[in-house]
Amino acid sequence: RLGGGAGYSRHGIQDADGSANRYEVFAAADLLLFSEETEMIPYLQGRVGWMQLASSVDGVSTTVSGIEFAALVGVDMPVAESISIDVSGQFGWFSGGDLVIDGTSVAGTSRSGSLFSIRAGAFFFV
Repeated sequence: RLGGGAGYSRHGIQDADGSANRYEVFAAADLLLFSEETEMIPYLQGRVGWMQLASSVDGVSTTVSGIEFAALVGVDMPVAESISIDVSGQFGWFSGGDLVIDGTSVAGTSRSGSLFSIRAGAFFFV
């Protein structure tokens, strides 16, 4: 199965007055691992996309954006003909450009790193 998507998450920052936001747009390819013994559908997924991390702490705004590659392992659980529940774990790698602080790009501050997340959600098919 091939597809695409977008995501958003918001996170509080401990011991600071502010928040961090994660935005992403991606293309995905799934390998579905069907089983005749259960209605649950385990899958493996590969993703490539664009991600932006933005934070605002004590009145200072920062952003960094760039390319993200990720691999997911999950299970899709159909609950109706056009609805399914999805639970997955994701490991990804991010390579971003220079950090932007209050609208000004700071040369030589590019960021990259890895991320891990566990997520759950619903899919609605039309």
